[in-house]
Amino acid sequence: MTPRPNPEEQPEDSQQLALSKDKPTILVVDDEADLRENIAEAMGTAGFAVVTAPSGAAALQVLDSTRPDLILCDIMMPDMDGLEFLAQIRNQNSHTPVIVMSAFGDRKSTRLNSSHITISYA
Repeated sequence: MTPRPNPEEQPEDSQQLALSKDKPTILVVDDEADLRENIAEAMGTAGFAVVTAPSGAAALQVLDSTRPDLILCDIMMPDMDGLEFLAQIRNQNSHTPVIVMSAFGDRKSTRLNSSHITISYA
């Protein structure tokens, strides 16, 4: 598990204020606010600390100060898609597990051309 930063070192307006040292942390990245908040609520109810970001760029900023235990990321986002976000965090040597979510039901709708990720369809 990757250590998380000390909450006392976080800025006042940080999205991490509700995080607990005792709970695994999930970062939820999705441009659709309703879906992002529904996932965050479900994960919070399941006992996880949750941080949210509305875009890949915003998630990269969150990762500057937070080390989540898992990232849930939408694949189709306007500014930076989920695969580009994944490539950027992997280039920063992050080994945080990432689950990339898609509303598409088939494998052809997603272009996957990276050798450093494992893909599984459910």
